Amino acid sequence: VNVTCDVEALDPAYGASAYRAWERLFGDEGEDEDDDEEDDEKGKEERRPTRPPKREDVYHAFGIHPSRAAEIDATALVKRVARFVWETNAVAVGVVGCDFQSADEDARTTQLEVLAGCMAVARGEAEKAGTDDAADDDENAEKEEKKTNGNGRVSTRARQSLAPATPATPLVLLLASLGGDDADDAVFLAFAKHRETCVAAGASRVPAVFLDPSPRLASAALATFPDALVSVSGAVTHAKNVSLLEVAFDTPLDRIALASEAPGKMPTQLVGRHRRGGGGGGAHA
Repeated sequence: VNVTCDVEALDPAYGASAYRAWERLFGDEGEDEDDDEEDDEKGKEERRPTRPPKREDVYHAFGIHPSRAAEIDATALVKRVARFVWETNAVAVGVVGCDFQSADEDARTTQLEVLAGCMAVARGEAEKAGTDDAADDDENAEKEEKKTNGNGRVSTRARQSLAPATPATPLVLLLASLGGDDADDAVFLAFAKHRETCVAAGASRVPAVFLDPSPRLASAALATFPDALVSVSGAVTHAKNVSLLEVAFDTPLDRIALASEAPGKMPTQLVGRHRRGGGGGGAHA
């Protein structure tokens, strides 16, 4: 499971409270306490909610959705992305991209700057991208790692199977394009430049997932980038969504990824319930 957090989770004004809530949600604390009372609560077992995944089974992705990129302090938010990617040993950067549906020229420029900054984070070039505050938290992160390991749990910073982000081993990018051909071209060219940088550094794979792309962008990405995947969300079940249906039919099965794209693309009967309950982010598999 990949969990992407919304922009509020990265806002310094929140003190990362939303991000810490994700940590608590997917933490392993408290499981042993329930085991001690198992015999006394057999009758309640069926009514218990399903446990959330354990922390070691959840892999984070952090990004700045393009629809919000022009509304925020882009520099500060890119720094937060770099920090949380480092803290959680995240496997991906996103959702990032371009939303030109109602953006003026200044907003488009800001979106492209944010996209370039997040791609630099995916290459492990956080300090070069102006993310020097990620290093300021090294001491606290090391303390948290020791604490976690001392309790016998898997530290998110100690997953030995995950290579650190470098230009030669970049993280996956979750890319969104909204607003027609101009947005498609901007995302395509930005990723092409990112891929060229990584290949020049010796990368054998430069992965990306294009989220619910247009048929034009999907075709170009699959033909040009051998490590690119196309994601298809539940919106494909809508009969009127002809373009996404076309993408789903034309994309080889081994190049398709699944994405819930919640909360942006939820069944309408669940939208009100989600808004009342709060939360944010999306899940990708």
